[in-house]
Amino acid sequence: MWYSVTPVGVFSPFDEPSGDGIPASPLLITPVRQKSYDMYQTTINSLWQQAEDLLGTASKVVIVGYSFPPTDTRALKLLGNALAARCGEISVEIVAPDAAGIVSRIGEELLSKAKSVTSHDMKFEDYIQLLANDIPCLVKEAAAEYDEIREWIERIYFLNQAESL
Repeated sequence: MWYSVTPVGVFSPFDEPSGDGIPASPLLITPVRQKSYDMYQTTINSLWQQAEDLLGTASKVVIVGYSFPPTDTRALKLLGNALAARCGEISVEIVAPDAAGIVSRIGEELLSKAKSVTSHDMKFEDYIQLLANDIPCLVKEAAAEYDEIREWIERIYFLNQAESL
């Protein structure tokens, strides 16, 4: 496979757009203090803003496999600001083989602002299996809370009834 090198030195299988467009290939934003991605700055800032906006309405944040290295201060600040602004409203779940270490790096002071903190010392695929066991209960809770989900489930139910005739 051939890879092109963009002006900022990112290896890519595709030529990248030269304007403010979205990159044609994935961009890995590594956890370092000084991120120099001038070509992608508009896109990256937009993603950070979207994350901040979504944390402003989230009731639960699930962190899967992200270790919160000390060099990535922006991610820690993003989570910290959300928890401080909505103290006691956001549940946090951490899923990783070293979940206890991640909890430690995030810090007790920051996590004390969460509604609850649950850590799962497991791989992602094991967490998915854990969730799969709870799907019936989660669907019932969602249907009770959100009309849109209840209506969606009812449509699926009626479609299945019609097919069985």
